[in-house]
Amino acid sequence: MKNKIFNRIIVCIMIVCLAACTIGCSSVTYNVTTSDADDTQNVETQEDQSSDDELSEDQNEEENKALADDQGNTVEDMETDNIGITFHLPEQYANPIGVINFYDMDLSDDDGIYIGEMDYIGIPKDEYEEIFAGGDVSDEDSKRYNDNAVALAVILAITRDRGPADIVEFFKEDYGEDVDEDEMVLIAQADDCHFYQYMLEDQSNYDNLGDEFKAEYDELFSLKDDLLKNATYTKPSSLFDRVAGQKVSFTTTDFDGNTVNSEDIFAQNEITMINVWATWCGWCIKELPDLEKINKNLASKNCAIIGLCGDADDPAAFKDAQELLKENGVTYLNIKPYDGWEDVFDMTNGWPTSFFVDKNGEMIAAPIIGAAPDRYEEHIDEALKGNGEATAEKNTSYKNSDNLYRIKVVDETSDPVPGAMVQFCTDDTCKMAETDSDGTVTFDDPEGVYTVHILKVPKGYKENKTEYKTEDYYSDLVIVVDKE
Repeated sequence: MKNKIFNRIIVCIMIVCLAACTIGCSSVTYNVTTSDADDTQNVETQEDQSSDDELSEDQNEEENKALADDQGNTVEDMETDNIGITFHLPEQYANPIGVINFYDMDLSDDDGIYIGEMDYIGIPKDEYEEIFAGGDVSDEDSKRYNDNAVALAVILAITRDRGPADIVEFFKEDYGEDVDEDEMVLIAQADDCHFYQYMLEDQSNYDNLGDEFKAEYDELFSLKDDLLKNATYTKPSSLFDRVAGQKVSFTTTDFDGNTVNSEDIFAQNEITMINVWATWCGWCIKELPDLEKINKNLASKNCAIIGLCGDADDPAAFKDAQELLKENGVTYLNIKPYDGWEDVFDMTNGWPTSFFVDKNGEMIAAPIIGAAPDRYEEHIDEALKGNGEATAEKNTSYKNSDNLYRIKVVDETSDPVPGAMVQFCTDDTCKMAETDSDGTVTFDDPEGVYTVHILKVPKGYKENKTEYKTEDYYSDLVIVVDKE
């Protein structure tokens, strides 16, 4: 195989990003800043690893801080959106004649498996910015990009203390492709997340570069290992962690000019799926007929879809949106954007994105990024089974190596909740303990599946009657309770 599957995934990422209709990709942002590595632990690349030379976490922190001090406030950091990496760029990376992009995405529907690729594009920076700054990219320009994009590094990350074998299994089951475990080199660990560089067999498109760009690529590639080693790594937050419990509330108008209120809409349904789309997004438009069919199916489950057209505040785009809905036979409610909608619905990861809220307008499941008509109903069914907690439970249980179960109780902003009374039960007995100042309580029972309840929450928090299940191995279970 070697890198066939990665080439396929990465080409898809680049194409949809360039078309401005992304299906879950993100590019880097650049910030002038210094780094803080307090919450990270770097691991040496394979060729440097030995029992005598391994760096401790404290040593790595000192190294990163010294790097930041040496570079001062002129360091231009490259921060990724999804995979939890901040690159501290040397001068050669910060000011290339070509372009450096980093795309990353969650491959696993919020199951903690991520891919990121750093590319070098052999196009002069000013030309690139002129061509790709807007949303409309021609087929010719897309081809030019793809023909001149050469990978510098591919990074895979996986949470819950899983490793290369689990990544191999994932690609086999989800893509039907073989990934070579021997080609994964551990470069860092943050909490229970492991980061691996995938050693590409070749640099496709290298021969397409002009001589000046080849020389620059060669220099950047020679610095790549140090760049990865000195980066700051943090555990990526899951999609559910980012939105869990967030309240959606708005007043706007529908496409017929009627005033609509979110409370009235959500109160009618057990779950409402909010599909955020745009008239310039080809993937969004393509799935409109499917969404209409799904919405009719959802009626029997007392659920519904509404569309939020992100560019419908522009009169011309609004007219286009009306025509698109009519052409595709869409009858479900569509609404116009309102002030502050971008703060609630994070679209940085791709268009379309669908969000799921309960009767109270609280997000209860991970968003789905990209057009996914074959997954929406199943996702809603899972949320219905536990009023959304099935999704939460999947994403908030993490393996640990402390030979005990840790139950962490936090509020919707991830702050600890001390003083919560937690029940930890087998089929016939229960233990009870109160969370400490860190919102944590531990149980040292043998490994197995236990039922966990929040028996009582401290004053100022809403009661939580959800029943949670632990993993059958020692793990941390995170439970979210809402403030009153």
